[in-house]
Amino acid sequence: GISHLKISGNNKHKYLTGTVNVNNATLKVDFTQCRYFLENQEIKFENDLINLDMISVKDSLNNSATLNGKISHQFFDNIRFDNINLETGKISLLNTTKSNNNQFYGNIIGKAKLNINGPLENLKLNIDGEPSLLDSSHIYLNTSDSKEISAIDYIDFVPFGEKMEDFKNKFKNNILVNLNINANPSCKVDVILDEETGDIIKGQGNGLINVKVGNIEPLSIRGTYNITKGDYTFNFQTFLKKPFTLNRGTITWNGDPMAANIDIDAEYLAKNVDVSSLSPNIGISKKEDLKIISHLTGFLQNPVVKFDLQLPDKSETKRDDIAVKRLAEFKNDDNEMNKQVASLLLFNAIIVNNQNFLSQGNASSMITSTVGGVISSLLTNLFNRELEKATKGVLSTYIDINPTLDLKKSATQLQANIRAGLKILLSNRLNVLVGGN
Repeated sequence: GISHLKISGNNKHKYLTGTVNVNNATLKVDFTQCRYFLENQEIKFENDLINLDMISVKDSLNNSATLNGKISHQFFDNIRFDNINLETGKISLLNTTKSNNNQFYGNIIGKAKLNINGPLENLKLNIDGEPSLLDSSHIYLNTSDSKEISAIDYIDFVPFGEKMEDFKNKFKNNILVNLNINANPSCKVDVILDEETGDIIKGQGNGLINVKVGNIEPLSIRGTYNITKGDYTFNFQTFLKKPFTLNRGTITWNGDPMAANIDIDAEYLAKNVDVSSLSPNIGISKKEDLKIISHLTGFLQNPVVKFDLQLPDKSETKRDDIAVKRLAEFKNDDNEMNKQVASLLLFNAIIVNNQNFLSQGNASSMITSTVGGVISSLLTNLFNRELEKATKGVLSTYIDINPTLDLKKSATQLQANIRAGLKILLSNRLNVLVGGN
């Protein structure tokens, strides 16, 4: 830009006065990863003061906002932001990716008020935002613990006398971002329950959510999000995708992002299931639709998932007492219910009286915290059991998955590095693992 500045004062205290006509400048907020642009704006320099008076700023989508406030300084030392305010009807508020913050990231465009206060050593950013009804906003909350496959260095050589640096001392400046989001249905929220199986709750709804994060202070989330519509999808290893429709749900945070309480009901309709094996009174190959109800409660990071199987209201099978009792027996045994759900999702079939190979000799528990985990557990147990049976207990498998799930790519898919192989039992005291990535 063009500067009209004058330096006055003495060596002990210099003053900078005048104006700067800014033609092209960029302001970036690190913790939101938003960039704002200044074009043809005048900034006034007064004694120990930079005066921002009705400065117009724009984002990369040409949305505009007005910036007001003052920045005090001593010839650019001891800089302090004095009630800097940015107000807008619509602008980019959040533009982060998984690499910026694995637990909380996404894009938010909406109306907002932003306030910056304090010295650089203790800077506070307060942002009140509401997603625009005319634009798409998307937030991703990752509660999954990713497994990492890498070489492990068991011994670290440290030069003698070297002292470990205090982690906090690496930061000279403390920056705290306080983000208040008034969520509405125009903002989509994806909650990643398990990256290995691709279990994701995708919801739209309402709620007041407060997010605090800083370069020293850990991420915290508070508030309740009421889901009005959405689905619970698991994309098991990219080939098995079964969306459960969300009937209702709430997610409540009290600080720790991983310790949110959930209460969610989801439903999947298995069509044309052979129900004749439920009762001798039902005709051969009688087919009915069957609802799989999934109820998730407990903590978001490790939810308790319970299932129920329901016949349609107008179902003839619903009038058969034996069939109804049989379905109730499934509900009384979590492990049995999980096997039934897995069989319905994989093969659209009911397991009864050991007629299905999935139930034969399978004493392994399938109690897991996600639907994808139920499928994974069933297939793993099945494969291991058959392999051990064929080799009379000498061979079984081991597997470790390092998943990467990038929901922001246009072609969403689950990718994973898999370390797998055979476990060979040579004796009670000697196991050999053979395999690789």
